[in-house]
Amino acid sequence: MKNFKQLGLYLAFLWVTAVAGQGANLMFVFESRGSGSLAGQAFGPSDFRIVATADTDDWQRVSASGYLTGLPNLTASIEIDGLGDLEIISETHTLIYESPLSGARAFFGRRPSIVGALAGPFQPGWVENEEGDWVPNDGASLAAWDRQSSLGPISGPGQLPIWPSIDIASYTTHTDEGILALDGAPADVRFTVIPEPHTEALIVLGSIVGLALRRKVKLNPRLSGAEDMGRRCRSAGRRNGDEDEEMGTGY
Repeated sequence: MKNFKQLGLYLAFLWVTAVAGQGANLMFVFESRGSGSLAGQAFGPSDFRIVATADTDDWQRVSASGYLTGLPNLTASIEIDGLGDLEIISETHTLIYESPLSGARAFFGRRPSIVGALAGPFQPGWVENEEGDWVPNDGASLAAWDRQSSLGPISGPGQLPIWPSIDIASYTTHTDEGILALDGAPADVRFTVIPEPHTEALIVLGSIVGLALRRKVKLNPRLSGAEDMGRRCRSAGRRNGDEDEEMGTGY
């Protein structure tokens, strides 16, 4: 019976680690540098970092050609050097464009469109080899990405959008500290994707660890936890003292 329980715990642990590694959510990280304003106060040029999370089940084609896919973000925030971490309360989207001819790039914006979105890094679809011939860019990791696993970080040229400092329908980016505006300009962009583990799997894993610990240290039901642990410590001390005296090292 004991062996069956141990086998069950082992199989459950294997399932949890496999599921936790798949990740139901993705974390997108865009890093760049630019100028803008927050609640009417200008800043920059400053380094900033956008972090967004999304559910992988929400991927969908945005364009008829299928080259542009995207999904709505569940959460989004931006950390601006000197201003701190701001929660973006407006609806945002992450998009991936890939074309065999024109290349691939990632986008972060207010709408499921590349219009008004932060763009980059750009990876060309074709590159020139040492012989001077143009060949498909096999190193374009963004184009080959499966939309489920980790990616990057990858860096390259991009474009900062013009986010207005006044409320203009779906183009304005609202944060918990006011309207965030960006000045459109070319900029280097670094993009990273990090899978997030299933919450349910982590809960089950915690239960397995707790059960294993309880099986490892069984408390005497007739004593309180503190009394039982104290008795165990005193017994261990006596045993250590006897061993020390036998070895001639007792005090």
